[in-house]
Amino acid sequence: CGEKVSGDEVRIIVGHNTSRMLLRRPMLSCLHHCYQFMAKMGERRCVVWPSIYRELRIIRGLMVFAEADLRRPFCRHVLMSDACLTGYGVSSSEWLESEVREVCQHDERWRFKDEVWARQNAREAALYAYNSELDSWADSDVYMDPDTVVPSPCSRRLFEDFSFPGIPARLLDPDRWHDLWASPLHFREPVDLCELRSFYAAVKHCSRDAQRHGSHVLVIGDNLGMILSVSKGRASNYAVNRLLQRLCSECLACLLYTSDAADE
Repeated sequence: CGEKVSGDEVRIIVGHNTSRMLLRRPMLSCLHHCYQFMAKMGERRCVVWPSIYRELRIIRGLMVFAEADLRRPFCRHVLMSDACLTGYGVSSSEWLESEVREVCQHDERWRFKDEVWARQNAREAALYAYNSELDSWADSDVYMDPDTVVPSPCSRRLFEDFSFPGIPARLLDPDRWHDLWASPLHFREPVDLCELRSFYAAVKHCSRDAQRHGSHVLVIGDNLGMILSVSKGRASNYAVNRLLQRLCSECLACLLYTSDAADE
């Protein structure tokens, strides 16, 4: 404690750990204040925040769980969660293992693509963006035009890939589903937090069943923002990230691998 480091130095440490934690994406939620420190300090050096030490100690202890079992079985019991501002509910259905595998092989993050990067590889896209930025400054005066000395705004444009396969309608037939439970929510929160609480409750239900430990569980939801944050493993919003941390603890303790899908 008491040592001074820069945000870029913390970025190096976080980068090395992130490359390993991608094997278990829920672990990414354990890093929150580290990203704030990196964004705020940049090249400047200061005494490391106590929260940074705490997060790095947690990651060091959890790193033993950063692994992926490619032979894990798929759980045939599929869950669906939904919520509103006053409560949430969880339903269940039993699918064939091949049906679960078919849905799980597509990540919801692949539904959206970058307009430029989708047409070329990463290296060509980066060079194209760099050269386009230089061309925009060709006739600018470096002493008078502030755009030549300030970072350029993010101009990425995403589009939805309508060829992305959704969940087959036959698997969402109401006759195949039955309600498990419903519960009220006693605190007023944004709806995305309510949706995430219902998703967490569904995963917690799986963690209480020893027969599902070590398996790949599919949970379906209708809030795309929630689904994408769970798929990514972390969120910049602190309240959302705290719930993702609780979700991480359930997955690591019971060796659960969760997949999420939007029912559109």
